[in-house]
Amino acid sequence: MQPPDPAVAPSFLSQVFRRMRSENLMSSQPIGSGPIHDWQPIATAPDGVPVLTKIDDSNGVRNAQPLLKRGRLWWFTDDSMYVYYTPTHWCSLPEGRSR
Repeated sequence: MQPPDPAVAPSFLSQVFRRMRSENLMSSQPIGSGPIHDWQPIATAPDGVPVLTKIDDSNGVRNAQPLLKRGRLWWFTDDSMYVYYTPTHWCSLPEGRSR
């Protein structure tokens, strides 16, 4: 099976980044009003509460997704497994959204 032609079918990652840009998740600066854009240092993240996380460093913004902190580990919100990295920033999820 041949991989799809990138000119014809956009890759999954390009779709993810397009959505992140449209939801203003690619910026480390607060944009607009509301808690979704109020990024905080990861050291201040609450334990046991689903939050939106991201890595934002000199390599850019990546891994923006809802996670749940338990001790020093970060878990998917469905408790299926933990991630093998530590996010750098977090913010509250919009009401009613945990995934």
